[in-house]
Amino acid sequence: MSDPIALTVIGGYLGAGKTTLLNQVLRHTAERVAVLVNDFGALNIDEDLIETTGDDMITLANGCICCSLVDGFAGALTRLRELDDPPPRLLVETSGVALPATVAAYGHTPGFRLDGVIVLADTETIRARSTDRYVGDTILGQLVGADLLVLTKVDLIDAARAQELHHWLGDVAPGVPVIEAVGGAVPFTALFGTASPEREVDPGPAPHADELFDTQSWSSTDPVDDARLAALLDSRDDSVIRLKGIVRLSSDPENRKVVQVVGARQSIVVQGGWPEGAPSRLVVIARRGTLPADWLSSGLG
Repeated sequence: MSDPIALTVIGGYLGAGKTTLLNQVLRHTAERVAVLVNDFGALNIDEDLIETTGDDMITLANGCICCSLVDGFAGALTRLRELDDPPPRLLVETSGVALPATVAAYGHTPGFRLDGVIVLADTETIRARSTDRYVGDTILGQLVGADLLVLTKVDLIDAARAQELHHWLGDVAPGVPVIEAVGGAVPFTALFGTASPEREVDPGPAPHADELFDTQSWSSTDPVDDARLAALLDSRDDSVIRLKGIVRLSSDPENRKVVQVVGARQSIVVQGGWPEGAPSRLVVIARRGTLPADWLSSGLG
């Protein structure tokens, strides 16, 4: 009988950098790991890493695998556990409004052991969002339920503000160690073996995402007009929490562009060639009731 699979939960609010961290692990880890995600597309896995792909699992050349939640969480865990050669480690990416400490309960199911709960915190926005009347309690629940906190995007703030954040985190999540990451780069050994069995954490009740947010998605096989995309991004206000996707722009139809919007920040970067026949896809998450129902579709056509 194989050893239990070490389960690590990775959480954090929308835009904290969870997917960036997972990509770093998949590309650079020396250990075979599995990653459990809602959407393969969100990972933007480099094509040179992919060995085989199916509807619910992608196998990478370095032995890592990515599994979808097509059969639900319990079904995905069962598939992993019953593999002929299961990976020794599983990373679970939670949604931005989930409480990772709650998901961590699955680490005590047969065939698994909880290895730790890691929560990412965006240095630019975490303090302001922790006082937001809609999501503040959720964010504080995420922080206090962590075994390790990872401060992301520290290159965007100065040293004095970073020190203030460390002190603040020490107050809101006492006893939880904090490390810093730049561009998702974290020593992998720091991510594993973080569980603290002696800590008893009550993160509070988990909110239902549909009570707090509206989500819109859009896809098209036609190239996206650059000017329309720019106008759409310029038209957003602070009710838009997160926007991300992969698009084929009319100005450069041969290449794949990854669109990332977190609060006031946005980026559009090239990431490989465009797969023939693939659609452009965008998803936006906004505070409930703040966006017109057709905001994405009317803006992009």
